[in-house]
Amino acid sequence: MNLVQLLHEGNSCAPTRCKQYSFDVNQQAQSLSAWEQKYNQHGAGQFNGYLDEIKLPGLHLFEEYTSHAVHQECCVNPNAVWIGFSMDSQRPKVNGLQAETHQLMIRPAQESFELATPQDFHIFGIVIDRELLLNGMQFGSQGQWENAQWETAALVENRLPQHGCWSLVALIRDALSPQSILGQKLIEESAAQAHLHAMLRTAVIDRLSAFQVSTEREPRSYHTRRQALQRLYTEST
Repeated sequence: MNLVQLLHEGNSCAPTRCKQYSFDVNQQAQSLSAWEQKYNQHGAGQFNGYLDEIKLPGLHLFEEYTSHAVHQECCVNPNAVWIGFSMDSQRPKVNGLQAETHQLMIRPAQESFELATPQDFHIFGIVIDRELLLNGMQFGSQGQWENAQWETAALVENRLPQHGCWSLVALIRDALSPQSILGQKLIEESAAQAHLHAMLRTAVIDRLSAFQVSTEREPRSYHTRRQALQRLYTEST
């Protein structure tokens, strides 16, 4: 794959596949489209990373690699939900809360959040249409309450911790691979494209249904620091 490879870029209804390699942390921050984000590199030395992604109607799947520890300030595009996870031994933190291998980090649209990732790190991401996610999830008899919990949680966790996030990792890697049958079919122009996209969205939601809201909450120190920063920003403006 070339430095930047775009497929079907001119057709908004067709999937877009892109893989970009970056050698500057600011360039990496700008690689992920439809986001507002800033990256701060921790540690000296040459940064390198990549972003491998595929965009479908209502669904955006990606894998990101960063060579150095990075502090990220992020805000997801409107009407969407971001879900992030990693199987690396070193763990990321969202809003000061560490995510384990059986947990997904989750943040709603247009709400800024902080993400801290260690060096030599791979992270997988799902950005999914909010209504698509909430309508597709099976929330049981307490549907509205659990629906609201998903929208305000920072972490959700697998009901079977030993299973972790492997099924989601495998699905994303399959969708991103030009060598896999799924990866090839996702970029083919055919009458079955809409059906295939719907099947992939259903597969993502089915796997997310194995997760429930975590009881862990963001640390008080994080909120204290955020409030102090907000006061400084207000006073400066």
